Amino acid sequence: MLPSRGEKLADGLSIATRPARVRIRYRNDIDASMRVVMGDRVMQIVSAPAEIGNRDGLEFMAEDYSTAGGGG
Repeated sequence: MLPSRGEKLADGLSIATRPARVRIRYRNDIDASMRVVMGDRVMQIVSAPAEIGNRDGLEFMAEDYSTAGGGG
């Protein structure tokens, strides 16, 4: 189950997060400090990659941010 779209207020800006579960082929050089780029969407990895099977793939959570109007 994926978390729903969330919104929060940070320094007067409304921040909307869009989480996504990402699955890719296994690689040993992926870590949580990296970014995922899919088209024009850039997401930060927010969980450590989990190995699927016997090095068949990796799964991790990523989210991107968008700011919308400011509260005053």
